Amino acid sequence: PAAWVGSCVLGGGGWLALLSQQGRVADALDTQRQMTEALVLVESAHSRFKVQVQEWKNILLRGQDPAAYDKYLKQFTEESGAVQQQLGAASRSFQALGLPTAELQQLQAAHRTLQQDYLTALATFDRADPLAGQKVDRLVKGKDRAASDGMMRLVDMIEKEAAARVVQAEEQSASSYRFNRALFFGAFACSVVLLGLRSTYIVRGLLRQLGGEPAAAVSAVERIAAGDLGNQPALVQAREGMLHALALMRNRLYELMQDMRQGAGTLAHSAADLQDRASRANAAAAQRLAAVT
Repeated sequence: PAAWVGSCVLGGGGWLALLSQQGRVADALDTQRQMTEALVLVESAHSRFKVQVQEWKNILLRGQDPAAYDKYLKQFTEESGAVQQQLGAASRSFQALGLPTAELQQLQAAHRTLQQDYLTALATFDRADPLAGQKVDRLVKGKDRAASDGMMRLVDMIEKEAAARVVQAEEQSASSYRFNRALFFGAFACSVVLLGLRSTYIVRGLLRQLGGEPAAAVSAVERIAAGDLGNQPALVQAREGMLHALALMRNRLYELMQDMRQGAGTLAHSAADLQDRASRANAAAAQRLAAVT
């Protein structure tokens, strides 16, 4: 039972440790996956924003052609919507990761304002004026830098946060390893103690049944088997167990031998007395026979 208990403790502890470690690894991987998704979304938003700015430049450079104007305006509007969509998805990822969303929301609001500024400036675009593009561009010149820098800051923040969480996961893994190692060795030590106590109990039980040391019991049996019924210290000191039973058997055999010796002496004495009486009777008969003759 002790060995079974020890095995169960070690096995159960190992199984729980594996489950715990597996859960932490799964959580760490899921966190890194979400971090990667958030990073990709922000970088994608930044890339689409660059495309949006390029489409804005295409409008200003080629907007005198109505078809080109409509084409690039449509693409400009689509890219703006894509930027907002990517930033919105990134915001949801931030919330799932427990990251602050204030800067991201401010960036979304700033981008919407920038989009409105672009459209307001574009309303002054005069296709008949060869310098219309330059004039409109001066109205919004440099306004895209704040949004671009904000997206770069978010990318940098996500990368730093991901690195910090990797370090945290490594520390948690190392701490878990130390705890599981201590738990394993503690359970192993308890199992050894339980086995030792169980073994001690079994040995003591056997010694109680024998009444002494096994070697003393073997020696006592061999001496009795050889006909030695003399006093033996191991038998004299025995108070229980097999040695005590051997002591009782030896005492009984000794008493029987003594009785047999006494009986043999009595029989010998009686035989001698009978022989003496027979001799006297034979002598008396001989004398009577001689007197008659």
